[in-house]
Amino acid sequence: MVIEHRLAVRAVQQIAAEAAREASPELSVAGVLLGDGGTSYVEILIKAEGWDVDQITLGVFRNHGPAALKRDISNHLQRHLDEHRAI
Repeated sequence: MVIEHRLAVRAVQQIAAEAAREASPELSVAGVLLGDGGTSYVEILIKAEGWDVDQITLGVFRNHGPAALKRDISNHLQRHLDEHRAI
């Protein structure tokens, strides 16, 4: 039997809020949604003030620890920032 350690949804939200603040002052976390079937997958809803899109949705796994989760979120946000700047 494999026991999987998952970060709590509240912890995911706090980590995502920190990553969003660091990426851009225009970004904030609107919510975190659990994936289907009790998996480690979550979707993070990021509100984007003043952007050409109102919201960004990021899909991440919450079973890798806080540092890895923050890195994943930051990488996703950076790709969105790069795309936004290219427009």
